[in-house]
Amino acid sequence: MIWGLEISEPTVSEGDVYIKRIKEYICGTDRALEELEQAGLTIEKVVTDYLKKLHGAAIEKISEQKIINHTPFKVEDCRYCIACPLPQRDLMTYCFIEAGIITKEEAEYRLMFVTESEAAAYNCLGWDRKLSKTEGGKHYLVCDIGHTTFGISKINVSVTESLSTVSLLSEYAGQGSMCLENNLRNYLVENAHDLKINRPTIEAAVLEFTESIKFHFILPNEDIHKDDIESLEIKYHATTSPFKTTDVGGVNPIQISLLQLSQEVFFPFINHVINSILEVDQEECESVFLTGKFGSDYNLIDALTSASGGLFQKRHIVIDHMSLDAVSRGATAFALRINESQIPFSHEDSVVTERGKKPETVKKCDFIVGIDFGTTHSGCSPKQDLKKYAKAPTLLVYNTKSQKVTSKWGQKAKEHQLRYSERLLENFKLFLSPESVKEYYGEVNENIIKIRESFTTEDVEAIDLIAEYLKLFKTYIDAQIRDKEAPKWLGIFPERLVFSYVITVPAMWDREAKDTMVLAAIKAGLIEQGQHDKLLIITEPEAAALACERYYQDYRKDGAFNFVVCDAGGGTVDLVTFCLKNNEEGSEVIYQIGKGEGDTCGSVYLERNFRKYMKAFYAGLGYDLGDDVDFSKTANSFMKIKHDFNPSDTTDRYYNVILPAPTYGAQPITGRTKIQGNVLKIHCKELEEMIFRPVVCKIEELIDRQIKAMKGEEVHVILLVGGFSQCKYLQKTLINKYKLHGIRVVIPKNAVTAISEGAVSYAQRPRMISNKVVGLSYALEVQAPFIKKAGQSLLQRETFIANDGREYFKSQLEYFVKKNEEADEGKTHVYEKLVFIEYPKNAVIGNFFLFFFLFLQILNLFLCLAIFSCDYSDVTEPEWKRVNKNHTKVLEVRFNMPYLPEAEENDIIQFKVALQLNQIGGINVIIECLANGNSGPVLDTEISGQETFQYIRKSDPVYVKTKLRSALYILPNLS
Repeated sequence: MIWGLEISEPTVSEGDVYIKRIKEYICGTDRALEELEQAGLTIEKVVTDYLKKLHGAAIEKISEQKIINHTPFKVEDCRYCIACPLPQRDLMTYCFIEAGIITKEEAEYRLMFVTESEAAAYNCLGWDRKLSKTEGGKHYLVCDIGHTTFGISKINVSVTESLSTVSLLSEYAGQGSMCLENNLRNYLVENAHDLKINRPTIEAAVLEFTESIKFHFILPNEDIHKDDIESLEIKYHATTSPFKTTDVGGVNPIQISLLQLSQEVFFPFINHVINSILEVDQEECESVFLTGKFGSDYNLIDALTSASGGLFQKRHIVIDHMSLDAVSRGATAFALRINESQIPFSHEDSVVTERGKKPETVKKCDFIVGIDFGTTHSGCSPKQDLKKYAKAPTLLVYNTKSQKVTSKWGQKAKEHQLRYSERLLENFKLFLSPESVKEYYGEVNENIIKIRESFTTEDVEAIDLIAEYLKLFKTYIDAQIRDKEAPKWLGIFPERLVFSYVITVPAMWDREAKDTMVLAAIKAGLIEQGQHDKLLIITEPEAAALACERYYQDYRKDGAFNFVVCDAGGGTVDLVTFCLKNNEEGSEVIYQIGKGEGDTCGSVYLERNFRKYMKAFYAGLGYDLGDDVDFSKTANSFMKIKHDFNPSDTTDRYYNVILPAPTYGAQPITGRTKIQGNVLKIHCKELEEMIFRPVVCKIEELIDRQIKAMKGEEVHVILLVGGFSQCKYLQKTLINKYKLHGIRVVIPKNAVTAISEGAVSYAQRPRMISNKVVGLSYALEVQAPFIKKAGQSLLQRETFIANDGREYFKSQLEYFVKKNEEADEGKTHVYEKLVFIEYPKNAVIGNFFLFFFLFLQILNLFLCLAIFSCDYSDVTEPEWKRVNKNHTKVLEVRFNMPYLPEAEENDIIQFKVALQLNQIGGINVIIECLANGNSGPVLDTEISGQETFQYIRKSDPVYVKTKLRSALYILPNLS
């Protein structure tokens, strides 16, 4: 027996029976059963043999990956959850027993069932609610359209996933999207004579439909009525058949018009799906989740938005973007609900205990690589000798036809001759945090608006572009280190090198943008999910301040020392003011003062001013210098000027640039320019006033505002770093201006690579900024004592009486830490809270088992906890004491309840929940049982009493522009 990926066309030889879609046979269609009978097989035999193979492979894979923490692992302790239609449960039970996976006596407690639409619904419950837009107290429909089965379930959403419920509304076994193939087959059989086709031709056409047409067909947009049939037939008369399959003669394609394909094949099935949704949507759900492969079909979505007078135009249609493991994920989530869940209780005197500890460095590695991911150029510095690699342009070549990034990046992308389907993508760093960019650089910043308008590729997201760039960047740097650096420093095999990475980000990026940068690093392969010890994040000005410390320390006097970091890059110039002082322990600490500032006035704007100048110059001669003129030689001659441009009042110097086009003998009117052959000589004052001064003035304005924001406090040094810092004109202008104010402008020798070098320095000896604030508020969901307040009106369902006889609020939030709270310098903070449960019930923390089967030790009790975050600081207001739509559930975890031999039912068992904000934007949560006042009891003979969870928050949902009607479509990317 050959199965799964082992099968390819050459492996199927004469005499073999090739069964492509086993589920079609399970559904018992006459055609499928007839094929099995002809081969001397039964459906029971086929399913049993397949289960033996699948189960064996799954057990082997799980054993290899050491997923199970319980040792020794025993197959007989496993339980299984099967997602299948209701009518097939007896068959599947029989096959599991026949396959030897379970015995008949074990079936009742080792085998569980859930329908496919219910499983899909449980999977949707596990999404980030910021992604799915679900809210507690509301209900949603999940319409799962698989190949064989179509079903609808309802989700009643509670505050947490574990307390939410799913119910099956309708199921149509054997009526999934395979109905489209059946519709086509029936139509071809009925019209075989007119179409001049036979049975083999019909099956060939159905196969072509399945593989090439089914998921790519676009129905006519017009609403079709009987009166319009004739006009539509005329409209589509000239359209060739969508089929390549030919008639019996092998000459003419099967003549089926698009209109016939729509009416006979697609409309009946789509109408059935929509009518089924409308039939069960009596309470008007908040949203419809479409899952299964056909759930993302354009025609279905378009028809649903216009159905019943546009009933769904004002509601979200949420599409699971063909997540292949959605049903198995959901089946696991369902199976984990075998016990009742309980939210932990909190006493009225519950307080948060805060303790600090020194921040951890990255764990032992062979090389630390600091990455300065910039808007126009990116650089890196490895740890060993801080070798300075030349910065690479932050450019990618994107193929619009394949919708993929090519292997061309950096300088190769800049030099690449673009083909018709290729685009050169740049400035994509600015798209990762558009809200931060808007707030920081100004909502009406013309340069940002132009960048946004020029970025015309709508089918790719910024996070994916950054991930692709980092992947290519990492591959190159890793190879350089393994081939050139490692042999000099380490006596080990290059393939065994262990890397850790530090990525710098703009200071103005919000917490969510930094979280998304971490996701990009994971997608790029820098680290794997959960490898927090191999990645650090630091802001660009902080990194520059650490790298250049020795250059400004000489100017430090006694006491606090204030300095401005001016990071002058290619696209943007960013400034932050810092203070260097000694803490209570005598150690030097750098901390930020006030807000940063920035503008789009980097070195590329010198080049843009120069191009505008040349266009204006030719216009003065009466010529139009079009965009198609080769400007490369002219640009190269200006690049030589840009770096060393340094005029003075006594200089009467002209600079030479190569003309991009003939001047046909015309001479300029102004005395500041001269033409000699193909060279334009430009006076230094002309260059200064028209090209350099407008850009440098903006930088001066930024610095002036930073100094003014100090409100009289002295600024001692301006630290100038970044690629633009090497411009002699910029250096001279700033030095001359600010020495009049008693401020020194310092340009370090390592100014260009300061940010990537500072990133490495941070990894080796981390420094926390003393007034570094918490980016989000974090809270634990609890059941808190009810205290009646004057004028307070409550719904009955908001409180309940517990076993201790006291009245409690449901689903309250108690905060560990609030947004904008300051953290002490040099320490990572851990926030602890005590809660309790009533033994032996359960508490809530969520779905971490994502296998095709559920493998689980047979235990009776679970503990569960849910942690929420919000981007709000004044959480003392009543509306923030309960979960609302502005909260994000960052963690919901379920784990084993400890077995306590001396505990009795309803005994109060204390737990300590500790939250630590890690350095790359996520959280670490440690949950510890304090039964009888002892820390960390043994949960069972194999598990420790302390559980640790690490989490990195998901990114925002992807809002996709569409030509469909006015409904909003959210396409979650669950990869």
